[in-house]
Amino acid sequence: MPHVRLGVVPDVRLRGVGLGHVALHGFTLVDEAAVTVETFTREIGLTDEREVRAYAEVFAQVERAAEFGESARELVEQAAADVRRTLKTIH
Repeated sequence: MPHVRLGVVPDVRLRGVGLGHVALHGFTLVDEAAVTVETFTREIGLTDEREVRAYAEVFAQVERAAEFGESARELVEQAAADVRRTLKTIH
């Protein structure tokens, strides 16, 4: 899908980026006009400009902390290697 980009955010980046807020729930920005917030029990649609802007700012902060392309692939490969090493010590 040409309009989709996959990024990986290393945990250390989230702690070091100075994020004021990190959403602990899923959300979807819709053209910065609305936000769909996914909770355990329901989906909430927000259209208030201030609320949408708050989610857009959180998304922008996380996006700046993310790695894309080859560097994202390397992070995933490193995580997989770490899991394999850990599993070998358990078995």
